[in-house]
Amino acid sequence: MKIIQTPVRIGTTGGVEEYVHHLSKGLTSRGHQVTVVCAAAGESALKDAGYARKLLRSWFKLANTDITPALLPTLLSSDFDLIHTHIPTPWTAEISALVSRIRKKPLILTYHNDIRGEGIYALVAWTYNRFILPLVLRQASRIIITRTRHLSPYLAPFSGKLVCIPPGVDSHFFSPGNDPGKRGDLFFLGIFDEYHQYKGFDVLLQAIALLVQQGTDLTLIAGGRGPLVGRFRELASDLSIERNVIFPGYIPGGELPSYYAGTIAFVLPSTDPSREGFGIVLLEAMACGRPVIATDIAGMAAEIEECGAGIIVKRDNPSELADAIRRLVDNKPLAGRMGDAGRSLIEERFDWEIIAGRVETLYAGVL
Repeated sequence: MKIIQTPVRIGTTGGVEEYVHHLSKGLTSRGHQVTVVCAAAGESALKDAGYARKLLRSWFKLANTDITPALLPTLLSSDFDLIHTHIPTPWTAEISALVSRIRKKPLILTYHNDIRGEGIYALVAWTYNRFILPLVLRQASRIIITRTRHLSPYLAPFSGKLVCIPPGVDSHFFSPGNDPGKRGDLFFLGIFDEYHQYKGFDVLLQAIALLVQQGTDLTLIAGGRGPLVGRFRELASDLSIERNVIFPGYIPGGELPSYYAGTIAFVLPSTDPSREGFGIVLLEAMACGRPVIATDIAGMAAEIEECGAGIIVKRDNPSELADAIRRLVDNKPLAGRMGDAGRSLIEERFDWEIIAGRVETLYAGVL
């Protein structure tokens, strides 16, 4: 099959970018011709990606979306069997839908999470969701959702098109064998900006403060960069836990396994189900044999509970989060058993080779 993927960009930090990169690699390894068409941003990190890329000039950004006027003529002149696009990436999604309609080729859409905005962008998001998104969803032959919990209300009219296929993880790269020795007790990984505040890092800091007040001494590694790092440093200081929180900054992809494996548990206390798509970092941590603590909106919360790979807590609840952290920090054998269960779950259901095979079957069904 000749497949075009249209994320907004590739090779940069972000769940959708990681999803497209690994899915494209998996499909290429199965003998398909995959081309990623997107904005020229971060591409140097993927020189040996294994699939083709057409990188387009971004004229400007609207919120977090690169506007690339060359996308329409590029897609119209390309040779392909189907287009696979993604939400929440306006511009690329509707252009892909338009080309799908003109060329009479199938459109596959992965709906990661809702398009949301703050301030004036809230009006832009409302307008898009009300008038443009339904047209894109109507054009799609199939809509891939990554979770069945907290399904977006925008998808309700298109329930007959929905297919649940979660993202995957490279279980060879992320593996328990990457243990470098202890780096800290807990690991959090994210982008520290206004949009990604739904990851709940402030809630995690409040939980750490509760634990420290109760006599539990621990260290949190908070990986990632962004304009709000300074604000969170101040919050940690205000909570008197500045010595308990380490901000190493941006962590290169090649070093991530050692951070996951070098701590007792990974924590993702997400708070907004409309913005949290799945939580690929949970897969990465489990692949490294570490238990996870997440909220009930995580895409794989049910699987985590079902196989005992971690602890699921209510969102926006620092006290319950603190109790979950204490259980694992104070009980290393329990943490070890949960980590082993998570690794087994990854190998059985979430390796990218398995996920790429499921997407390949979906493609074949619409051609």
